[in-house]
Amino acid sequence: MLTRLKRIVAWILIVFGALLALATFIPTEGAQAEEGAKVVMFLGFLTIFIGIMLFRVGVKRHHAPTLPVKDGKPAPYTTKQCPECGERIALDAETCPECEKKQKPDASTCGGKGAEEKGYFARERSNAKKAGCTHYYWRAGQSDPCERCANNDGHKFAYDEELSGGHAGARAGCRCYPEAIIPKD
Repeated sequence: MLTRLKRIVAWILIVFGALLALATFIPTEGAQAEEGAKVVMFLGFLTIFIGIMLFRVGVKRHHAPTLPVKDGKPAPYTTKQCPECGERIALDAETCPECEKKQKPDASTCGGKGAEEKGYFARERSNAKKAGCTHYYWRAGQSDPCERCANNDGHKFAYDEELSGGHAGARAGCRCYPEAIIPKD
């Protein structure tokens, strides 16, 4: 609710600032009128700037803490990404606090709109097995991965072992990828 109110206030400020700036183009006469028009134009642009900054304030950058992976098992995770707005939310959240959309219980921990094809991991595993690879390193395919992907980044996993939440790049929207470990001859 607070986010929606913030957006409304931001739009009001932007529109009001634009009207102030446009009002300076109304023809006036005299030196005082020109000075006043400059002040009004400055105030208009300042109001627009404040409105734009309201949109930006509160944009969260989620950097999940990296937890150690033991015995090839992924570390537990507690957040997922809303498929509508991309906001990080609790794994068990029923609605997104940012966009207020109802969440599906099986939503991916990462990704969202514009998700990549689901069969990526299957193709990579097939190609790796043809080359004799049995394990891979988890690589995060983005600079700000979800909690689960950050925990798994750089750790070794077996292609044939099922992981809770899926393998690197196996879920739609996950931009992680498996880096095959080529066996030494």
